[in-house]
Amino acid sequence: MSPIPIADVASIMRQARLVVPFPPGGSTAHTAAVLADALEREFGNRVAFDYQIGDFGLKALRTLVHADDEHVLMIGNIITASMTPVIRRDRMDFDFGSEVVPVTRLGEFPSILMTNLSAPVNDVAGLLQFCERRDRVLRFGSDFLGTFVDVDAIEIGRRAGLTPALHEAGSANGVLAALIAGNIDMALLNVATATANKGKYKPLAVSGQRHLTGFPNLPTMAEAGFDGIGVVQWQGLFASRRLRPEFVEGLHEAVVRVMNTQAARLAMEAVDAASVTSTSPAAFAAEIKGEMARWESMKAQILALPRV
Repeated sequence: MSPIPIADVASIMRQARLVVPFPPGGSTAHTAAVLADALEREFGNRVAFDYQIGDFGLKALRTLVHADDEHVLMIGNIITASMTPVIRRDRMDFDFGSEVVPVTRLGEFPSILMTNLSAPVNDVAGLLQFCERRDRVLRFGSDFLGTFVDVDAIEIGRRAGLTPALHEAGSANGVLAALIAGNIDMALLNVATATANKGKYKPLAVSGQRHLTGFPNLPTMAEAGFDGIGVVQWQGLFASRRLRPEFVEGLHEAVVRVMNTQAARLAMEAVDAASVTSTSPAAFAAEIKGEMARWESMKAQILALPRV
């Protein structure tokens, strides 16, 4: 199917409302702002934001799915569009696979593995040894049960022989507050949030395969001795089934172009993220389907995590 002419995509974008499932200050809001700026430069109009925060991302998903027209789009991420449909399936009143249409990946945000400033450790191995000596429990924080942080904590705990225990903090700021207070041993915050809060924690490693400009001396998880552990959070653009297939293809083409402009790339790199787009909506959908299979295989472990 051929994408529609760019003029027709512009007509959609002039009426577009962009649903954002997480509050300002994090990676999702940053990506939304970068995309909106890029689209404004391309089409000459500002995309309206609609923050729909809460309920594990389901509030935003429902807003997208139950919208009356095809002009509603959503910035989704690995949590809202990959994990929540698996972990929170019993809370969904719609079928994700048929109602939510992946358009393209937009960017990738590595996470910073961090601990309390006063912790008597200087690397990941030291942190895990400290937890082993204390009680063999790895206390970690996350916004809520059912995020990629749970997956990383489970894998780290398995590798180190520790029991991961979750502190549900409700938000990234809540996670950081729990870390500062010494209520948890470890947090994994996306690089945008970590960059904005430098000096409040001790960084130990970064997920992903690359070193970061803002954290030049920080090793990757592989270099820290934990190869294969460390999910990189992605952000992506989604439409509802109401958007006709030819418009999905045209929107993909336009968004990929604007996210690969120098201005958009530099805006992502400013917080050590990267502009990363999909070759097609179908390719993006296939990536998400593959991730969901992994979360399905770990769902029982995630739901069984003890709390702290």
